[in-house]
Amino acid sequence: MKRQKGQKGQIGGFVEFARAPRSFLTNPALLASAAGLMAQLAMQQAMDEITDYLAVIDAKVDDVLRAQKDAALSRMIGVGFVID
Repeated sequence: MKRQKGQKGQIGGFVEFARAPRSFLTNPALLASAAGLMAQLAMQQAMDEITDYLAVIDAKVDDVLRAQKDAALSRMIGVGFVID
């Protein structure tokens, strides 16, 4: 790094940034965006799992409601036979 005197006696430094492949791995902005992307993918996977669970629950609720409806109808049909 070269040092040079600027106006009013300040020292100005010149910095050179390396563009080597390892500099990308230590770049905080790149690491933050990678972490954000991973978090987004994890959230999407969690939402997909929740959607699958909700579909299973919905099917089970439909089965329970159908069984209750069938039980009520069978009682009514049985009462109809008794009356006849």
